[in-house]
Amino acid sequence: MLGLPTGAVDCQCSLVDHEPKRIAITGGPGAGKTAILEMAKQMFCEHVAILPEAAGIVFGGGFPRNSSESARRAAQGAIYHVQRMVEQLAEDEGAVAVALCDRGTVDGARYYPQMISLGRWHEEPWLWSLFDKSPTPNEVASLSALKIERILRKHKIRRHEAREVFERLSSVALPVAPGVAAAVSERIGLLLPMLRVAHEQRTSCSTQLAKLFVQEREPHGDESSDTGHSDAAIVLSFPGIGIHNGAAMLAEAHVALQLRDYQAFRRRAGAAPVSKRTGGKQNKPKVIQRRACSQPLRNAVYHWTRTAAQCEPRARSHYVALRAQGHSHGRALRGIGDRLIKSLMAALKSGQLYDPNRRQVPENLQIAI
Repeated sequence: MLGLPTGAVDCQCSLVDHEPKRIAITGGPGAGKTAILEMAKQMFCEHVAILPEAAGIVFGGGFPRNSSESARRAAQGAIYHVQRMVEQLAEDEGAVAVALCDRGTVDGARYYPQMISLGRWHEEPWLWSLFDKSPTPNEVASLSALKIERILRKHKIRRHEAREVFERLSSVALPVAPGVAAAVSERIGLLLPMLRVAHEQRTSCSTQLAKLFVQEREPHGDESSDTGHSDAAIVLSFPGIGIHNGAAMLAEAHVALQLRDYQAFRRRAGAAPVSKRTGGKQNKPKVIQRRACSQPLRNAVYHWTRTAAQCEPRARSHYVALRAQGHSHGRALRGIGDRLIKSLMAALKSGQLYDPNRRQVPENLQIAI
């Protein structure tokens, strides 16, 4: 399960895929959070993942721990991003039904769950504008439907209506100790400027990447094939490779793409496993995951195969067949990834864009293992 600790009890569950849910174990120092998580490992099955504490990962890895304001701000940002990525890993892993978090990003939901239920708080600016108008549940009464409507129009939000947002915010808040809501809202107010700056920089980077891809779609003299398609145009024609995944692939594997080298791309992306033999030639080699690779490229290939398994018919049927044979979610994605990489190299060699008609799902599809 991608290295996440899970429960040790044998599971009788018949479901293969689960819709993961996050549960935050919260409390002050010495409250028993770690003890509860250790007990959960002994009482629950493998579909319950126990997420490690992000602060322990950050500071245990050597992150500087100073008392200055800039150091504390940097540490909090690192802890948040690590925690968010660990939670995202548990969400993407289909075998996880419940993710137990040591505090975690859902910890703030205990004081304002109405706001959290409206969307992804860490990446949706309209929620930040709504928070500015109503930083605590007690101030929702002063928030009119007209103000909410203006916020929705400004940020072009159509999936919610002003009346629906107001009703959610007006629901009964969870009881907390006196002063908790004011303290947490004050802390969030200090973090919002950093979120806005990070969002602006991320948007600017995405815009720059889009402009670069528009330029790279035009064929170059040393790269174009007989059909006139550039490498960037061929890479982006495959389903599941968007701007960010395509940028990572072109930047991290440019040599393998130029040489059309399937094995070099697999090794660079960490898709090719490695074997270790111990105890003499009589023992079978142990196949393990390749660690010496490009992490951005590994992530890009993972998200490429995950998206293709959802939206590309042949990849989806291949995934279903592998899961039906008892293979794990990760093993099924690796099988899809190998075939997609081979198809990408073939398209680059021929200079052809991705053609879904050439990957029709045959009847009685048989998967060879």
